[in-house]
Amino acid sequence: MTGYFISPTLDGAFSRESEQVEILKGPTALVNGGIGRVGGTINLIPKRATTEPLTRITTTFTSDAQLWSHLDFGRRFGTEGEWGVHVNGSYRNGNTPYDNNSVEVGVASLGLDYRGERFRASLDLNHSTQNIDAPTSLFNSAARGIVIPNAPNGRINLSSPFEYHDSTYNMIAGRVEFDVLPNTTIYAAGGASRYREDFLSSSHRIIDASGAAEATLAIQPQQIQGFSGEIGLRSAFDTGPVGHQFNVSLARALNENYRGGFAPATIILPGTYPTNIYAPVYLPDGSVDTSSFPRSEQFATVRKLVGHQCSR
Repeated sequence: MTGYFISPTLDGAFSRESEQVEILKGPTALVNGGIGRVGGTINLIPKRATTEPLTRITTTFTSDAQLWSHLDFGRRFGTEGEWGVHVNGSYRNGNTPYDNNSVEVGVASLGLDYRGERFRASLDLNHSTQNIDAPTSLFNSAARGIVIPNAPNGRINLSSPFEYHDSTYNMIAGRVEFDVLPNTTIYAAGGASRYREDFLSSSHRIIDASGAAEATLAIQPQQIQGFSGEIGLRSAFDTGPVGHQFNVSLARALNENYRGGFAPATIILPGTYPTNIYAPVYLPDGSVDTSSFPRSEQFATVRKLVGHQCSR
């Protein structure tokens, strides 16, 4: 992944955009280059246009009303097929089995590559968008000392219909390689990504065995962006019956995480309200004015006005 941030929330988008996912355990910097690869490396291999032309359209339907379409298109050009273009896109939208919950996901990727006798290059661009209405909460708890009630019906969703979780992800990555010798390659790679997330979501705290709970609304816009670059040399050689591979590289990666950065006192949200995990209480539409909420795309201005939290 060359050090740039990969969004973990976009519904498996990268599994559809990748030809394969390699999980390599243990230190791998000497083979793959990069930094911070003590525990291992997750290597996402993008889809590339193959020798055979590809045009594939598939559809999927899931309950309650999720229609999913997927396009896979690839072509190679040139006298030796050295130029490749691969386009991948998918879109789904509709209601899910959860009460009041609907999900919209769109993914688009473009992969360009050149395969010469000694020179190779690639450029990958990816865009993903996910919009969820009435997202299910991830941050729930129970009061200390109570008898934990039985789990409710799996379709029950405690989120009010106006709650949302919206996110976008954009990525660009490029790589060039040149074989200076049959067994020695020099290379350079770079990438940048930006993930933005906005949500208004409730969480609840169960207070007794009957399923009674207290719910609270919260918002948290955030932006995560990453930049990376790497240059290196990779080679292989034998000493008698033993084969060797080694990699020497110089890499730099920067990840920035901006969250908060707004004045909580200016955000008007309802206080804690009662609900029940078996019979949810939904706040009425219009009870929360979201028009003044800060959005993640405003972080540059918001940080300048009221400060920010940044981790690198």
